[in-house]
Amino acid sequence: MVIPIIKHVATQAGITQPQAKAAVAATFGFIQDQLAAGNGITLRNIGRFYLSDIRARNGYNVFANKHSHIGASKAVRFSPAGEWRKAIVK
Repeated sequence: MVIPIIKHVATQAGITQPQAKAAVAATFGFIQDQLAAGNGITLRNIGRFYLSDIRARNGYNVFANKHSHIGASKAVRFSPAGEWRKAIVK
């Protein structure tokens, strides 16, 4: 949910909600652009976004009772920094 994030950023930074919306959109847009270019990105004291390769594999559709081939792909992963990990996982 983006709306609570925008309200929180606006309140904490002392800026208007449209300014906060632009800041949040710019931040996540930058992360998206970097991942689309194949680069990982590290946010200090927060964590690291990176791409992970998923190998090709065979699958099984239980509803159709058929085997199928699932091609290789990429997935976005996030690895939290130590401080975040300690705060979230207790």
